[in-house]
Amino acid sequence: MSHNTTDKKIYQAQKTETFRIYKTAQVYFTQQGKNFIDLTYMAIPASGKGGRKEAMSETKKVDNIQRSMKKLTGIIRANFGLDLEREAHLTITYKGQMTDTDKLQKDLQAFIRKLRHTYKDHQLEYVAIMEPHQHGGWHIHLLIKSDKSLWHDNGVSGLSFVKTRQIWREANGTGMGAVRHSEIPTQVGGDAIKDYGKYFVAYFTTAIPEDVELSGDRKAIKEASKQAQKGSRLHFYPSNFKFYRTSQGIIKPQQEKGEYQAVFTPDYENTYCQAFTIMDDLGETVQKIQRMELQRKK
Repeated sequence: MSHNTTDKKIYQAQKTETFRIYKTAQVYFTQQGKNFIDLTYMAIPASGKGGRKEAMSETKKVDNIQRSMKKLTGIIRANFGLDLEREAHLTITYKGQMTDTDKLQKDLQAFIRKLRHTYKDHQLEYVAIMEPHQHGGWHIHLLIKSDKSLWHDNGVSGLSFVKTRQIWREANGTGMGAVRHSEIPTQVGGDAIKDYGKYFVAYFTTAIPEDVELSGDRKAIKEASKQAQKGSRLHFYPSNFKFYRTSQGIIKPQQEKGEYQAVFTPDYENTYCQAFTIMDDLGETVQKIQRMELQRKK
């Protein structure tokens, strides 16, 4: 049970069993690439209480980082895992523990600027995630995509480890630091990756030993993630910190409104569903909400 005070009224959110949604009901949905849809249905009781304003006031209680991670999941789904030859994952680290968040963001901007200058033949777009560790130090995860191959160097295109490391050391002004290149994986520990949004966000939010994470050993990372508490890294982020950034060319899924039957077509299956009610301080229901994630059938 959770509480939120808005306009001097107390609202409570309580999980309930999922309920039927009529075909013509109006729902709010976000198309996340061609394979995923995030869908929310908000039902108003017969008494007429509630409405979208009250329902949304309750969602404001959710931690900013958690809500941002949900947005990040949709952004990754819409932009990555679509053409792996033109995508890459860079892990960018400092020498020692760098704890200055202002420097972190300035160094990232300098790195992106120098990277684009070096690879002028590429139309580079990126999602940068700044990741804290328990000791207070930071490093950066950079998901990048291009209009050209990033992995087979034909003398013009293709990432060069030596170049990106030099660019990073110049950008951070210390002459030190490392950059690790990784292809976007197709599987981890023998299991195929079906949802890159969830895969990367789970990776970014679960606190695993730094040496394991930086090793690049996907099997070891997966095992460490199983043993770590889900979302445990969220506690390391400072309040009101913008932990991810995107370039202008990155697709940012937008919420729309439509009929349930038009959104949830036979092409999709339900992979996640959660329902809860919003009650006022008298215990009367003012809103019923059901949220689900849909994935296109293969």
